[in-house]
Amino acid sequence: MAAVPDERSSLREVLEDQLVRADLIITTGGLSAGANDTVKEVLSPLGTVRFDNVAIAPGRQFGVGEVGEGTPIVCLPGNPVAAQIGYEVFVRPALLSMAGHADLYRPTVTAAVTRGWSSPLERREFVPVHLTGTPDEGYRAAPTGDPLLLTSMSRANALVVVPQDVGHVATGDRLAAMVLES
Repeated sequence: MAAVPDERSSLREVLEDQLVRADLIITTGGLSAGANDTVKEVLSPLGTVRFDNVAIAPGRQFGVGEVGEGTPIVCLPGNPVAAQIGYEVFVRPALLSMAGHADLYRPTVTAAVTRGWSSPLERREFVPVHLTGTPDEGYRAAPTGDPLLLTSMSRANALVVVPQDVGHVATGDRLAAMVLES
């Protein structure tokens, strides 16, 4: 599906059109409080969707619910990296569960980070990294750049997970890394 303009009638028309054919609807963007953020307003008469602030970075606001005759809908943030991380953390495991799979989550390894950074307190941070190493020699996780930029995500093969009570990651700290490709 192509991008839909930030215009209420266009968005409503596309969503209503998808209700007759979709098993699941996933939207990205339009969740903030700006004039062009129309998803919440448009979805309100179409069903029941709950929007919550989730303590992760990047990302914040997510929505989940049903529209039409019970079609599930997931609303992800507009930042492409936040949307991809939201998909990896929330949507992908749910889809695998619905399909009857037992292994719902990406494999994780513990890796030493190659350089430090500041991390937002009270939010679990997912940082795109390039993971190298082996089980025998250990793993290293090199951040691929600004975690909000799509280029950083495109160079990543894993996401380091920083707990919400950690405000600074130091070189050599060992953190869980979700492996995105094998």
